[in-house]
Amino acid sequence: MQITSLSTVSKREWQKLHDQSVLFVKKYSGKRITTEGFRHFADLTYEDLLRSDVSFLIATVRGDLGPTLAGVSFISGYGEQSCLIVVHPLYRGRHIGTSLMSSQLTNLGELSCNVALDNVHSLQMCFNVGLTAGSLHIGPTGKPSLKLHGEYYTPTTFTQEEGEPICHVPSLGS
Repeated sequence: MQITSLSTVSKREWQKLHDQSVLFVKKYSGKRITTEGFRHFADLTYEDLLRSDVSFLIATVRGDLGPTLAGVSFISGYGEQSCLIVVHPLYRGRHIGTSLMSSQLTNLGELSCNVALDNVHSLQMCFNVGLTAGSLHIGPTGKPSLKLHGEYYTPTTFTQEEGEPICHVPSLGS
């Protein structure tokens, strides 16, 4: 699987991939995406990708005829305007959605999303990448939903000097 950011492709290639992705989302979303979120995605322009709060990624797998679209992810307003991830039914359960969400978090540095409580697979994907639930509310579809948020932290390396104790907190029992 390969994840590609559409902000790195030419404008002509972007338009072709965007059109394919809109059809892909419409066909495979299972009506789990809000109308407003889909509208933000469908109305996306090449210039919108220059904004720091927008990211559009696709996941492709190798097929007999070349790369095949396996997943699409779009975040706008760090997820406040739109947060959608759609994976082709043949590739679900292979962590493609988790990989897309993780890449989004890395690219944007932070993101939020709203997930209906009955959408267990999407909730699991969000928790797998380290998002945490902040509040429970009624979502735009009238269903109870969780507001999830996460931030990407650059891993720091820990070096231990020779002779330095591993535990800096003394034990209480001795």
